[in-house]
Amino acid sequence: MGTLPFKNYAVASFLVNILIIFSVILAQRFLPPEVPLFYGLAEGGEQLAPRLFLLIPSL
Repeated sequence: MGTLPFKNYAVASFLVNILIIFSVILAQRFLPPEVPLFYGLAEGGEQLAPRLFLLIPSL
């Protein structure tokens, strides 16, 4: 079995994703119930998502 190329980058990326997940979870009480996330959709309520959806980009 070969070694993973760019192992340090993969580990760093994983750690940053974990940090983002914990940050979003800890910030839940300071965020509004709905946040603008889907900027590609039409302006208005279609762009809004529950604050927990902020985890999607880091997954």
